[in-house]
Amino acid sequence: MTIATICPYCHSTDAVTQLVEFVIPARNSYTNRTAQLLQCRSCQQVFMSVYETEPNDQHSNEAWNVYYYYLPQSLQQDLLINATLCGAPDNAACNCAMHQLISELDFSQLQRLP
Repeated sequence: MTIATICPYCHSTDAVTQLVEFVIPARNSYTNRTAQLLQCRSCQQVFMSVYETEPNDQHSNEAWNVYYYYLPQSLQQDLLINATLCGAPDNAACNCAMHQLISELDFSQLQRLP
């Protein structure tokens, strides 16, 4: 999975580092979903990306989406702490605090980054 290379905050190039990646539950239209917590080495901002893909079918190329989200400071801390404690980041059905938090997170309430 590729990650952002330009920071959506300070626009520094090649400054983004992936902190953690984990599989999140599928949605109706996208069966493969992952989330990454990312940090800019220049401005130190932490943000989240969500990648969604669905398997190829006979009639179309693989469909995909990527979204970047601003994370309030308190949510950054909760996600970072819980993500490091998850023993199964590749299992969307994991019952750890991280997967429960991400399952309950209302992405419509988060500010989307360009």
